Amino acid sequence: MPFSDEFLQECIRISREHDIAKAQRDAEASRPRVPDASAPNPWAGDPHAVPAEEALNYYAGLPSWPPLLYRTSTEPWSLRTGPGARRRLRELRPVYDHPMLDLWNDGLCARVSGIMDAHQVHLTTIDIVRFMEVLEGEDEGQNDPEARKPAIGPVTIWVGVAPASTSPTAAHDAAAAVLALLAEHQITDVDVAFRESVYRLL
Repeated sequence: MPFSDEFLQECIRISREHDIAKAQRDAEASRPRVPDASAPNPWAGDPHAVPAEEALNYYAGLPSWPPLLYRTSTEPWSLRTGPGARRRLRELRPVYDHPMLDLWNDGLCARVSGIMDAHQVHLTTIDIVRFMEVLEGEDEGQNDPEARKPAIGPVTIWVGVAPASTSPTAAHDAAAAVLALLAEHQITDVDVAFRESVYRLL
């Protein structure tokens, strides 16, 4: 049975509304996040807390875009602003060849988890990753030499913690203990970073 013109026009209208709404959501999701001054900050005054703007935007580019809690990396970070400014976006990359991997599967993971417990870090996940940085809108910026050179960062022990459960100082102290443990194995090229996240089984 053929569909009526009215039915087809209604389907077209709904499809267009869906496309418009999706474009609006995508545009909203791509904007830099601005700290809400009225929102309570449980870690205000913590000497190891990262600036709110960095916490909200450090992991821009990742699908989950989690807040940063603490990192051992000394890489400078700032939010690019102004006309034509393009942000550095992060993409996850796997780790295949690093001396820590064999140790990780031979008891190091359990020792790192024990350090987290000892420092009251309420972890939800722990991963070994690298981050690659690319400029926002890289496809449109191929004439920009910086856009053609994505930066791949060091191996990172990436710890997820339940939101508002772990202080930056607890994360700092746990990270220092992890780095000391790695140094015992002559591993000195690994970062430790913490983000707030919720783990869900699919």
